Amino acid sequence: MEEKERKTGSFVTQFLLTVSTKPSVVKFEVEGLATLTGKTSAIDQMMEVDPKTNVPFLLYRIYQHVFESIYLLSSIMKSPYPPPDLLHPSSRGEGAGEGSSK
Repeated sequence: MEEKERKTGSFVTQFLLTVSTKPSVVKFEVEGLATLTGKTSAIDQMMEVDPKTNVPFLLYRIYQHVFESIYLLSSIMKSPYPPPDLLHPSSRGEGAGEGSSK
């Protein structure tokens, strides 16, 4: 993630999310801009890193939205899809996928 713009009550970041399936059949890359609006304290809270996973809370939210598109694409392609809880492997006790962000 790369910060693009920050104003009072607004934050814009560019992201690139690369997700591979297991078995490693397909790699999905999704790039875009995420805009947060609201109180500065709420924006700062979304930018904090989850101490358990070392992943920013904003990335969880982005993945929730991106997953829907990846799921539809993988269904059309008849390929495996990444797990919906990819960024939460510790909560389920299984790491059934690979993921990274830039």
